[in-house]
Amino acid sequence: MRTLALNPDVSAGVNIDSIHSFFLERGNRIDRDLTAIFAYEDRQPYFLHFPRWCTRSTGIIAIPEKLRTAISKWEHTGKGWALIHGRNFPPRANSRKERMPLKLSDERFFFHLGGFGNQHLWNTVQRARRGRDSTNFSIYGEWLRCQQSEDFKGTWGQMHELDSGNWRAYASFIWDDGNITHYNTHTIDYDSSSTNYQVYCTYSDDPKNDGASFLPALESYPEWDGQAYAHTFPERVQ
Repeated sequence: MRTLALNPDVSAGVNIDSIHSFFLERGNRIDRDLTAIFAYEDRQPYFLHFPRWCTRSTGIIAIPEKLRTAISKWEHTGKGWALIHGRNFPPRANSRKERMPLKLSDERFFFHLGGFGNQHLWNTVQRARRGRDSTNFSIYGEWLRCQQSEDFKGTWGQMHELDSGNWRAYASFIWDDGNITHYNTHTIDYDSSSTNYQVYCTYSDDPKNDGASFLPALESYPEWDGQAYAHTFPERVQ
């Protein structure tokens, strides 16, 4: 699982090179499922989904043409954060029910980046998969329920708990027409996957195939306290 924010200060070609370096060259494991979300000055947000976009079995390892076109347009009329997200999930899972972000409306999307731990959130995901329900919406539902707590950040963090009592690393937020809001994160040193659960960006005009070219993009973002969120289609949340 990896998430890349495009850099608005470089050309479309450099951003495309960044995607190639970030997703296709940094190690042997390739995320099979890819999504992309863009905000523009002259149109509604544009969401793209490429299920199993570059499996090694097919030999297709290339940036999709629709994604290239969206990036080229974003260079000229884009606004806010453009995010590219790749992840893996069980082979028989329904890609539409597993993908991130979860679409809430034409302009709002929910992101959960992170591990599920092996307690409450993991059990929620497993139940959804067994029942062939949407795991992405099930995670969103748990996020909503945690807002009923007086300590939202602590309650939401505990959803990612392990048997040891530690939490898996995660980041969660709302993408709203290019803006990032309702942001929370937890990073831990012992979790070797924690660096995968953040949004990264390259601030170089010559991105290389090494970790130094990509840095966390949201480190300065304040954490949300869980208050004053108006959620979408509440009839689907039990």
